[in-house]
Amino acid sequence: MRIIAFHINGFGVLADVGIENLSDGLNVILGDNGAGKSTLLEFFRAVLFGFRERRSRELPRYEPLRGGSHGGSLVVVTNDGLRFRIHRTEGSRVTGQESIVSLTDDKPAPDLVDLLGGATRDVFENIFAFSLAELQTVSSLENADVQARLYAAAAGTGAQTVPDVRKRLEEDAKRLYSERGRSELGEVLQKLEALTARRRDLGDRTADYVRLQKQREHLVAELERLERDEREAETDLARKSMWLSAWPDWQELRGLETELQAIGEVAPLPERAEERLEAALRLVEERQAAVKGAAAALESAGFQVEQALSRLGDGWTEDRVKALDTGDTTAATMAEFGRELDAASEAVMRAQEAVRHAEQAAAQAADARVALEAEERTRWPEPPRTLDSIQEDLEVVREARNEASRLVEERGKRSDLEGRRHAAEGDVRRLREAPEPIAPPARIPLFVAIGALACASVVFRISLPAALAAFAVFIIAAVVAIRGQRRAKALVRAQRAEEIREAEGRVKDLDDKIAAADESIGKRQASLNEIGARYGVSVVSSPSDLDGVEKRLQAERDSASEYAAFGQRLHEARHAEAEAADRCDEARTELNRHMQSQDTVRNRWSAWLEEIGLPPTVAPSAAAELVERIRGAQSLLETRELRASELEEAKQRLEEARAHVQLLVAEAGDADVEAFRRHAQRYRERERLLRLVRETEGRLVTRAGSPEDWPAMRTILESTPRYSLQAQAEEAKRRLDGLRQSREAAANERGALEEKLRRLETSEEQESIAAEMASCRAAMEDILRRWAVRRLCLFILDEARQRFERDHQPAVVRRASDYLAKITGGQYTRLVRQFETGVLLAETATGEQKERTAWNRGLLEQIYLCLRLGFIEDYATKAEPLPLIMDDVFANFDPHHARRAAEAIAAFARQYQVLYMTCHPDTVRYLQEADPGGAFYRLNNYRLAPLA
Repeated sequence: MRIIAFHINGFGVLADVGIENLSDGLNVILGDNGAGKSTLLEFFRAVLFGFRERRSRELPRYEPLRGGSHGGSLVVVTNDGLRFRIHRTEGSRVTGQESIVSLTDDKPAPDLVDLLGGATRDVFENIFAFSLAELQTVSSLENADVQARLYAAAAGTGAQTVPDVRKRLEEDAKRLYSERGRSELGEVLQKLEALTARRRDLGDRTADYVRLQKQREHLVAELERLERDEREAETDLARKSMWLSAWPDWQELRGLETELQAIGEVAPLPERAEERLEAALRLVEERQAAVKGAAAALESAGFQVEQALSRLGDGWTEDRVKALDTGDTTAATMAEFGRELDAASEAVMRAQEAVRHAEQAAAQAADARVALEAEERTRWPEPPRTLDSIQEDLEVVREARNEASRLVEERGKRSDLEGRRHAAEGDVRRLREAPEPIAPPARIPLFVAIGALACASVVFRISLPAALAAFAVFIIAAVVAIRGQRRAKALVRAQRAEEIREAEGRVKDLDDKIAAADESIGKRQASLNEIGARYGVSVVSSPSDLDGVEKRLQAERDSASEYAAFGQRLHEARHAEAEAADRCDEARTELNRHMQSQDTVRNRWSAWLEEIGLPPTVAPSAAAELVERIRGAQSLLETRELRASELEEAKQRLEEARAHVQLLVAEAGDADVEAFRRHAQRYRERERLLRLVRETEGRLVTRAGSPEDWPAMRTILESTPRYSLQAQAEEAKRRLDGLRQSREAAANERGALEEKLRRLETSEEQESIAAEMASCRAAMEDILRRWAVRRLCLFILDEARQRFERDHQPAVVRRASDYLAKITGGQYTRLVRQFETGVLLAETATGEQKERTAWNRGLLEQIYLCLRLGFIEDYATKAEPLPLIMDDVFANFDPHHARRAAEAIAAFARQYQVLYMTCHPDTVRYLQEADPGGAFYRLNNYRLAPLA
């Protein structure tokens, strides 16, 4: 499962923040201390496993501090490509209310437990999502639930742990069968023994048993004969009933054959003859309609020509219309003159309008200048302060506001440090107040001591020297066991002291950071108060304290800006007045020029009209309309000639269609169309009767059973009347009924004999005892089967556990060893887990093996990080892994180890999704160098954005 997007509604200091497209591989988030990285880590835990209790001592509940509803959502995708959105909000439960929405069509949303593959909060927080605190804690990987769930995932037992499964199997097996104590099998055996004893007390068989056995054998033979005769009678009845049921089809077949003989032979028609003839007749009708349409079109075209000539007026004939040139040259000349006349008229009107506008603009410019001069004298009797001096004051105030915002942020970070210090102090108190852990005993010496003591007690009466020797071995083994127990206690106490020292170191580090924050806050507050005093503000603790100063300076700046803009407007008004007077003179000169040009164009148009024979006073639009009507008349004349040609062509095509009809009729051998249709009707009727004959005969063949049996059945139907067939069927049924009655009587008699035999074989109590004994035997078989299943499961489970300890656990250690060798640069080559004690050793390049007490903090964190990576890789072979989320786990690594650790994490992220959060830019740089294609983000001011 991978997280592809998340959104925080409200969680601690984070609100309305998220990322829409997380990478499937490496994702890095850089943020300062107090920016919200730990809050983001806890957000992922809370959405998947619920909010913490309000009185939790481990971590706060992270109630929203900056608005928004408590919780948020994750969008996840599984290995098979299914997408789901997981919501976590406040609800009736302390952990909140979760909901899962499927983002894949036609795929229902699973339960959250199934989606997480059975992983628990302990597994997720200690293996998949951890901070430096969990990495440093010795017990984080020794949590019983963590180890049990990891084993269960790798062994394929789902969310159940192997010890729970094995315990339940052992309890079920002992309940079913146990050599000592009560069990289900023992109770059934006791009951069976009592029933067997009672059965031996019952009597023997009676003397009539042999006689009744012979009578039963005779009845069995008679029943077999009656059953054989009954089957023969059933077959005979079925055959005669079939003949009777076939009689209607037989009568129908004879009628069809008679009709077929009455029609006689009919000459076959050519292929698709009817279809082709009907198509040819439809074509004749269509072409007749086309001839009528062409004649009507010709008549209409002639009428339109007469109307067009009348609209042209007297003197216009067809010859005159055809002779007149209405080509493109004449139209282009008219259009050109029309454009020139329109352009000249439009130019004159524009010039006249320009003169009017120029005169109005000159008057308006003078009025505007007078009004502005009066307004200036009224609004600004004295000029305001310059813009530059006001702007300088504004810059100082804005910088002070930014400084106040940073002061608020520092106070928030200081509060977060205080909370972390309280949590660290709680860790110290918890470690000091916790009871001392019990050290594991030295098992091998203890077992030897117990065995020696038992041996001494057994051989005491047989051989005193052997008993003394065994007792001596007991003393030595007991001393060795006691010393091993003391060494184990010393080791546990040393580990506990180391944990307390680490927790106290975290408290001291947080105290130093809080003192530095207090010093920085004091300096920043003094500087802000000094700036505020210049503008009448005694104390500046937040940006809102300077709101009034900034508003006053902005108002003064706006007034000065308005005065400068007004002066520019007055200058522009005076300049505009002079320009308006000049444009008025230019407009009058231009009007005179356009009026002279208009007269010249009108004289040329009149001369051209006289040249082509039209009145010189006709306007260009009227002349163009007259030419267009003449052109329309010419087009109508051409259309009339075309319609006459189409009429002749339609008549010719009609004659061709009629000839084709006659040809088709002759092909069928008929004289005319009516004879053809009668011929076709007889042919269709004969084909229909032939088809019905085949269908009816097919049904009769089916009743007969096969085509070979049909001739014999036809002979019977032809030679036997229906009433005779019915009488034969009734006789066969009466014979079958008699045989059945005889068989039932014999069967009843046989049942009575067998009942007598059963009464003679045993009494009623014997039958009851036999039934109870059979029930006991069945119960024993069931108990033994279930016991065997559970014992086999225990054997297989033990074998699987041993194989897991032999194969899988070393595989986890081998994977962790590979990562450790990379991170330490070969200084440590592998990890070794002792088979007897389970103690983990770190082996150097020289072969030296070091226990945990010899590891420094950096090596411990590196080994615990490598073990988590190895666990996840082994976990992924049998279950779908969860995203790996880390919070600054490289913090205690030196630069060389941090760089190599970044390379190892980048390599790990090529197969699994990783989210790494840090406050160290160097760590980000190492990860960018190791994986340039990763996704990098910045967490600043409680917002997330891509890292530049």
